[in-house]
Amino acid sequence: MLMDEIVERVRAYPAKHVVVTGGEPMMVPQIAELIGRLNAMGKHVTLETAGTLWFGQGSCPPIGLASISPKLSNSTPREREGGKFVKMHEAGRIDLEVLKRFADAPEIEQMQWKFVVTGPENVVEIEGLLGEIGPIDASDVLLMPEGTTVESLGERGPWLAEICKTKGYRFAPRLHIYLYGNKAGT
Repeated sequence: MLMDEIVERVRAYPAKHVVVTGGEPMMVPQIAELIGRLNAMGKHVTLETAGTLWFGQGSCPPIGLASISPKLSNSTPREREGGKFVKMHEAGRIDLEVLKRFADAPEIEQMQWKFVVTGPENVVEIEGLLGEIGPIDASDVLLMPEGTTVESLGERGPWLAEICKTKGYRFAPRLHIYLYGNKAGT
């Protein structure tokens, strides 16, 4: 889809908030231009990214909310095709310098750091990573239980909510799974 088509589609809706997501939107060379055009339309822009890529050689456009979701070690596709993608995934899973650039970008009005959690050991990994990025307020950290069924979320949700309460993090419940199941487009 061409940039003008995207902008016209957005213009057709009365929503004031726009979420730029993907896959990985930072892979699109014109992402800064798109965000700039959405800003010019008066939209509040949320950018969802894994935080492994920056804006090419350019600078960060104004962003209302950056939702950064660094991939934890639990995301490594160890079982997929006999582990064929493990080395590649691990090599690109975290880019500390890019994460620091996001954390320090004055063009970003609000930040949130969102993590998919499979077990309590992930919290240790999260806290180590946050410590390397820099001072991050606990209220800017969202922990989301991994799961694609109501049952799996029901198993992970209660203990993860307790960790959030103890640490001052926010809990992200994956409401779309509860409402619609694991379906594309929800």
